[in-house]
Amino acid sequence: MAGLIDALDAEFPGLPVLIGGDLNTGNHADGDWRAEGLFDVARAAGFSVHGGPEEQMTTRPSLITRWPERAMKLDWFLARGLQLGPVEIRSSLGPDGTPLSDHDLIVARIEGLAGR
Repeated sequence: MAGLIDALDAEFPGLPVLIGGDLNTGNHADGDWRAEGLFDVARAAGFSVHGGPEEQMTTRPSLITRWPERAMKLDWFLARGLQLGPVEIRSSLGPDGTPLSDHDLIVARIEGLAGR
């Protein structure tokens, strides 16, 4: 995360930044995303952390899942210079209940620039 933030700051100094995706949080901490060090790195660089409701995980068993009993919170937005609305986690189940992915979708609305 530190390398990514450094590269963004070098290439786009002073601009708002939104980083989003599967950050694999908790994979090396027995599934505890709260123990993930990348959040401290991001906050120290001025980012806010957005992952939807705290108790709602972003993974689910799918057709390719190796450990179907394990649900994790892996997907996040990190925002700097932006005001985000509430983050929603939307199901990745098809109309017939078939899993379309092993991750649910996270969605946020950018409401504007922070501080404006």
